Amino acid sequence: LVLRRNEPEMPRPFRVRWGRLIGWLALLLSCGLFFVYLPGSPAALIWPYEWAIVAGWLILGIIFWRIARKEGRIKT
Repeated sequence: LVLRRNEPEMPRPFRVRWGRLIGWLALLLSCGLFFVYLPGSPAALIWPYEWAIVAGWLILGIIFWRIARKEGRIKT
């Protein structure tokens, strides 16, 4: 998406058919997976071990996002 904005004339040999539909489906499925693992659901994560892993990945993602934003790789 960044390249589409910054380099609109760049040749793109690979194109995904129905790209927007696939993007929305990926978002919908990701949200579905999130709700499957919430407490009270049949596949709920067991506290505290699995949730500690999820929290660790979340914190690591936020750290990497802030570093990338600080270096100018991500424009918000």
